[in-house]
Amino acid sequence: MIVDELADNLRHVADGGTGLLIIEQNYSLVRRWAERYYVLSKGEVAEQGAMAGLTKESLKKHIAV
Repeated sequence: MIVDELADNLRHVADGGTGLLIIEQNYSLVRRWAERYYVLSKGEVAEQGAMAGLTKESLKKHIAV
């Protein structure tokens, strides 16, 4: 419930014209409100684009277990 409220508030701020940079690991949260994404791997941008192009499968190649 808290995460949903936070996401709604961030969306409201962004809709008001303020640019936001959010560092987040929660794919579902980011997917709901972000317009663009950047994947960092070993300190460098490994992938970027419009959120429509980001899938869990495309992220798996960057995840180290």
